[in-house]
Amino acid sequence: MDAFVTKLADIVFRIIFSYITAILLLAAIVVFLLWRLYLRLRSRALEQVEYERFFSADGVFCGTELCMTEVLRNPTWFPLFFVEVSFFAPDGLCFDGVERQGYQRLRSVFQLMPHSGAVREHSVRALRRDRYRMEAAQIVWRDNAYEFDVPLQL
Repeated sequence: MDAFVTKLADIVFRIIFSYITAILLLAAIVVFLLWRLYLRLRSRALEQVEYERFFSADGVFCGTELCMTEVLRNPTWFPLFFVEVSFFAPDGLCFDGVERQGYQRLRSVFQLMPHSGAVREHSVRALRRDRYRMEAAQIVWRDNAYEFDVPLQL
């Protein structure tokens, strides 16, 4: 009788274990396919993002402050989280109270819901009299860089 119970327990264990293994394997495949779909949809949505930036004034004197506004729009139905927009700030401009030496990369992180936009304002102070020019901004995600040609001059 002990051999029968042991054999029956072994068969039941193998059946349950094989079902659990199959369910876990199927769940892993589904998660992998959803992740690949997410990556493709996010990449396509990032291609359609619209970005603009502008200063609150056309010129500035040394030591005065103005505002630089960044506007990012998501025209797609896909939500975009942690969209990091970066650009180079020229030497001589103090962004958000932080003085920098030379060209420094500044980053803004946005959360964009479907068919919505986000606005970020930076306080800017000129440290000396000069002509300041900022060229392109970009979103880098994985191996793709999405460039926005938005020259800005002060």
